[in-house]
Amino acid sequence: MPVDVGLIGASGISDAHTPAYRDFQDRIRLTGVCDVDEEQAIHIAEKYDAEYWIDFESFVEEVDATAVDIALPHALHFPAAKAALEAGKHVFIEKPFATSMEECFDLVELAERENRQLMVGMVQRYHPRHRAVKSLLDAGDLGPIHSGRIDMLQNLPEAGFPSSHWLYDGEHAGGGGILSVLVHKLDLLRYFLGDARRAIEMSKTVHEAFDDAEDYGVGLLEFENGTMVDFLTHSSISCVILTQLVV
Repeated sequence: MPVDVGLIGASGISDAHTPAYRDFQDRIRLTGVCDVDEEQAIHIAEKYDAEYWIDFESFVEEVDATAVDIALPHALHFPAAKAALEAGKHVFIEKPFATSMEECFDLVELAERENRQLMVGMVQRYHPRHRAVKSLLDAGDLGPIHSGRIDMLQNLPEAGFPSSHWLYDGEHAGGGGILSVLVHKLDLLRYFLGDARRAIEMSKTVHEAFDDAEDYGVGLLEFENGTMVDFLTHSSISCVILTQLVV
């Protein structure tokens, strides 16, 4: 039987989620949609023959679903996930997990207490080529990894994100490019190399569209196995989008 799922957040990144509800109906079924934009909630709900809500507090209590899929601005991840877990739902959250370590630990403890599954959308671990690299590393075929580098470059203003978008606002986004996009590559490094034991980071805000959110960041990670990795992320640099991880 397919798992009944309710979607919280019906625009933006949810466009990367909804194809799964269309293509894997034998495994998952979208039974409810929630979004503060009622028109958008209705639009998605009608496509999947689902019900709709406009506030997540009512949604998690009333939706006929065993799990919820959270695709909201970062600052809302914690309150929405907390409400869903307390309502007895399993939870899948878009990255980043939350906007503070305290919130992350609180959700983990709550999920354990409620005996619910809690997962964060660090999806790059599951890409076939990344799994192939992991297999080579685990087998020792690549030898010891002494160093690595990550570049994550983008330009939100030139990509068409209006100045009013919440990604520019540190209060809603929880930060800038490091938390918003580089987090995928940082998690991929943990998948490849294990946990880091030390981190050094420097960042600054350059573009006027960003408010309390860095658009330039650099840093250095030292992993428990001795590997050193430096990273660079820009969110307003004039270039094509570039994602690069070298080890």
